[in-house]
Amino acid sequence: MKSFFVRVLVNSGTRMTDKPFTYSLPPDLEKTVKRGSAVYVPFGRGNRKTPAMVLEVTDRVPDFPTKEVIRKIEELPDLPEEALAIAQFLVETTLSDWASALQSVLPPGAIGEFVPKIRSFYRLTEEGETASVSPRAHRQSKVMDYLRKEGEEEQVVLLKATGASSSTLKALLEKGWIEKADRRVARREVGFRGRDPMLPLTGDQKKVFDRIARERGTYLVCGVTGSGKTEVYLQLVDKVLREGKQAIVLVPEISLTPQTIARFEGRFGRRVAILHSRLSTSERYEEWEKIREGEVSIAIGARSAIFAPFENLGLIVIDEEHEGSYISEKNPKYHTYDIARFRTDYHGASLVLGTATPSVRTLYRVDQGEITRLDLPNRVGSRSMPKVQLVDMREELKANNRTMFSRPLYRAMDQALKEGNQVILFLNKRGHTSFVFCRSCGYVYRCDACDVAMTYHKGRKRLVCHYCGREKVLGKKCPNCGSTAIRDFGAGTEQLEEEVRRLFPEARVVRADADTMTRKGAYDRVYRDMLAGRIDILLGTQMIAKGFDFPRVTVVGVMAADISLNLPDIRANERTFQLITQVAGRAGRGDQPGQVFIQTYKSDHPAIVTAAQYDVDAFYQWEKKIRAMNHYPPFSRELHIRITSPDRAALLDKAYDLRAFIDSRLGRLEEGQVEGPTPCVIERMNRRYRFGIMVRSSKQEDLRGLGREILDAFPSTPKINIVLTMDPVSIF
Repeated sequence: MKSFFVRVLVNSGTRMTDKPFTYSLPPDLEKTVKRGSAVYVPFGRGNRKTPAMVLEVTDRVPDFPTKEVIRKIEELPDLPEEALAIAQFLVETTLSDWASALQSVLPPGAIGEFVPKIRSFYRLTEEGETASVSPRAHRQSKVMDYLRKEGEEEQVVLLKATGASSSTLKALLEKGWIEKADRRVARREVGFRGRDPMLPLTGDQKKVFDRIARERGTYLVCGVTGSGKTEVYLQLVDKVLREGKQAIVLVPEISLTPQTIARFEGRFGRRVAILHSRLSTSERYEEWEKIREGEVSIAIGARSAIFAPFENLGLIVIDEEHEGSYISEKNPKYHTYDIARFRTDYHGASLVLGTATPSVRTLYRVDQGEITRLDLPNRVGSRSMPKVQLVDMREELKANNRTMFSRPLYRAMDQALKEGNQVILFLNKRGHTSFVFCRSCGYVYRCDACDVAMTYHKGRKRLVCHYCGREKVLGKKCPNCGSTAIRDFGAGTEQLEEEVRRLFPEARVVRADADTMTRKGAYDRVYRDMLAGRIDILLGTQMIAKGFDFPRVTVVGVMAADISLNLPDIRANERTFQLITQVAGRAGRGDQPGQVFIQTYKSDHPAIVTAAQYDVDAFYQWEKKIRAMNHYPPFSRELHIRITSPDRAALLDKAYDLRAFIDSRLGRLEEGQVEGPTPCVIERMNRRYRFGIMVRSSKQEDLRGLGREILDAFPSTPKINIVLTMDPVSIF
């Protein structure tokens, strides 16, 4: 009798076991286990029951003894070939381990974590249809009358509508007049039924739509804010659906507003699944299950929705493609664009990138002919772009204005509020103050675990480290010299809120940042209140810079435009340009013209000047020269190695060993360069010291090969951890 064996990848979480292992397959599993099946296997010295993924089923007998597969994991569906191909692509291109790569394409949550939502429904029996209820049993009578009218109802709704109790239902069940059925229900209800009509396209929109609809490819839709990119997406999705195919639409997490969801559900109704982090694991699983079972044809979500298990994709859209949130900073460290390209090539589908502020990398790909650029240069409805005023805060200081508000911004806000309009204020720094120090001795309150000043949060009366989360109570005396001359310095959104309330005491003010948006539904409530006019001034960090479309916002204030220019990051100019342009685009989206005030101490900086002019190409040409001169991406590819340890001396020994290892192989890299080891911007974080080494080359595959060699030669230990990132978006 022929025996069968399987090669599996175990979910062990260590790189030493990140390779296939062979097990024998019991006869009773031969018909059900195949490539892509999840199984339990005995693993390690104690034969611990461990989940594993089958890569191959074979009848070749190995030349070594094998253990036997325990059982198939029936709770997990077999992975299709595309999912396995995506996992392999992640392993090969991101230097990820197999366990993390497979987790990306598996259903949300751990095995057995999903619990179906079960609800009880009641209806009348045949006997109940003709039953006569005693006049004294008025609650039973109400239940019977309600069910005669409605036919069937869920228990919670039935009890609320009739004022009855569970004992009332129990009595009717015992009489045989009603019957109960337990059924699984969806956790997320679809509020829109797909009745919204298609809108007529403008001439610019139609040119873009026709070009993408005509030929499969990868496109950049570069459109100013308010130019109608979403309507183009909607009509492209409609075309794909009419062809019997499916679509994925990705938006940044902070842009996934009720407005975005409403537009797609309003057009396509129940054919839409939603995937994002604000859903519970069970809610995400149910949405994933709808996709796998073919109940929906569209997935809308943040980064992870790129793995939605569609089998016949016709279109992938990545809206606001420049957003850093499309790059995963945890294993597997993938760029969403790369996965999207892989999937569109696999399915023969089109990929559409949309934004008002394309990333430098994307514009470089346009230059190289990898992407076709299509422009939407005008707002829909002939609305003009907001008028932008650069305010030099140095001149405000000379005029003895030491408040957070320039005089032009204050006057515009006052006028907007008097006219019943709304204001958005943007400051990309949360908390009350940047740091707290003693004026007597200069002592700065720093985190005990990180080399960084703590931020004062006045509302909570706490000093908070924004990197590890540790908190301290701010005392009245300096812990160094005992002085009471304690002062806070710098401004965050909390202090901005204080100042706004002082200057505009009658205004309804709401702050939206990571401190206020912690509860589920908080972001959605802000959106609804803003749209309904229950908020006069909305202020916050970058979570308000995009995704919102409020027709009554006529004034936008960028409070400290140059704050991000001071970061030690080669992308600081790019991020500053993008943030200013995006937040400026929130103004003037209705019938009234908008005004934008950009407050800065660097009013002549090219990133700020070009943002004020909405000039993407001028910024790109300037930034491209700087990048090319320094051999920075996109003119090179990068491999960043971060080494961390609680022991600084041991870390440095390992770091210099690693540098010597890289130097010995540098000749293999085309145009290879290496920098470091150097301390990270924050050298110590969460009680671990952090150093980095950056390797650059013109060939990405050269760096991947070097990365694999490093992972084999320098395995991480509990004391010294080594993390590799291809083309990092941040090296903080």
